[in-house]
Amino acid sequence: MKNEPYHFFLSISASSLINPLMRRYTFLTHHLTEISRWTKEPHITILGFNSYIEPSVIKAVLSETLLSYRIAPLCATIDGCAGHGTTQMNCLLINREDARVLRQLRKRLSSAILPYVAHRGTFKKYLNYLFPIFHIAIGKTMSPANLETLASTLRGKSIETDSLTLEVRKGKTVLQETSLYLGMEEDVRAEYRVVYSTH
Repeated sequence: MKNEPYHFFLSISASSLINPLMRRYTFLTHHLTEISRWTKEPHITILGFNSYIEPSVIKAVLSETLLSYRIAPLCATIDGCAGHGTTQMNCLLINREDARVLRQLRKRLSSAILPYVAHRGTFKKYLNYLFPIFHIAIGKTMSPANLETLASTLRGKSIETDSLTLEVRKGKTVLQETSLYLGMEEDVRAEYRVVYSTH
């Protein structure tokens, strides 16, 4: 259909937590981030935190944080899997162009959650890695050229990445797929997926 939007699916596979000590602990290693441009505001999902943090604490901290920074939570679900506490918070960013809000949110999340995390340095690296993706993504339509820019940016981060894949679709048809291998390999991975659409 002529007016059907293009969808850009960007998958970023990130190698482990870098800190070798973390392999001895049960840390949730799957973090999923989605930004959708179906509406004027993107939907942001933050999935997975340290299983040693009480889920109720995460839920309370995130709810307060999101509301404080003009981000309204749509839902919060707690799910226990194999003894791990998994928290999923779907939220709506009211002003998607406001990078300042994202920086404040990162700072607030860091200061609010770090007291409950056993290995603070590692978790801080996760936050520092996660939010720059928001900064790059918001206000831009991804293209192979932008993907290369993103890859270059991520290569300098403390959390390593080993691959980036950009898939462009119109309806159910895949128009283009671009993958970059960044030469990293680890046994523990976190995956970031960002979803885009043009209007």
